[in-house]
Amino acid sequence: MPSSWQKAMILQDFDPLDHTLTELVNFCERLELTEPEVKKKSSLKTSHPHPLQERKGKLDSIGIATTLSREIASSMARIAVIH
Repeated sequence: MPSSWQKAMILQDFDPLDHTLTELVNFCERLELTEPEVKKKSSLKTSHPHPLQERKGKLDSIGIATTLSREIASSMARIAVIH
């Protein structure tokens, strides 16, 4: 997660631990929409889809990826608080 998004969470008093994974994703998507166009274009050029991304939906259907996403979000929130 970009440091600018972590900063936005702090400024908006958004604690990921107090919200669902869906709310966290929605929050991050809104932040992404507010990024300058130059930053969006450069990140699109450099990002390459990971081969396992196609399987993500299948994993979500049995809950593995969702559980992992929650653990990652929780860990990132704790790290953000420490820093």
